[in-house]
Amino acid sequence: MTITVAFCGVDKLTGGEVIATKAYPSKRILTGWKFQDQFSFDKENNVYNIDFNKTSKYEPANVSVPFMTFPTTTEVRTFT
Repeated sequence: MTITVAFCGVDKLTGGEVIATKAYPSKRILTGWKFQDQFSFDKENNVYNIDFNKTSKYEPANVSVPFMTFPTTTEVRTFT
């Protein structure tokens, strides 16, 4: 299993489209963690900003999550 995160926007200076993607395989998916805030709002210019340098940065989440495991290949059953 892989989760892919994608962002798309417009560069303010060039007007060009900006696209950033990051794929996370199941072994890198963490429970009880969250991505750092990447978005900020500039009140003076009335625009949202995205810090793409934080795309892969995470921190502990202050939430209660159940323990989660992924099945091994021997636990996966095939139904016919």
